[in-house]
Amino acid sequence: MNLTDLDIDKIEKEKLKMTLVDKWIIGKLNETIKKSTECLNEYKYGEAAKIIYEFTWNEFCDWYIEFSKPKLYQEKNTIERRTSQYILWFVLENLDTFHILLVKFLNPLILS
Repeated sequence: MNLTDLDIDKIEKEKLKMTLVDKWIIGKLNETIKKSTECLNEYKYGEAAKIIYEFTWNEFCDWYIEFSKPKLYQEKNTIERRTSQYILWFVLENLDTFHILLVKFLNPLILS
């Protein structure tokens, strides 16, 4: 997905140029993490998983990835391409971390 040239350690975050859509997806991610964490703290594991699923498909895949495709097909090293690559990485990294936490909560229930 045009992320092969991304070296996350070399990204200069202060030079990224976030669009309104980039800011929107980060806001939706933060909202998803907050709501899912509240559900986990209240032992509502199914609701937490549903919130993550809905964000992943309804906002991230259906909207953000589709919106980002033109920027991802730009020449390498454009600021727009780097910004989209970074946002994609950031969202996936946070979802991965949250999935690990969800599994950590669910494993004892499944194995008992």
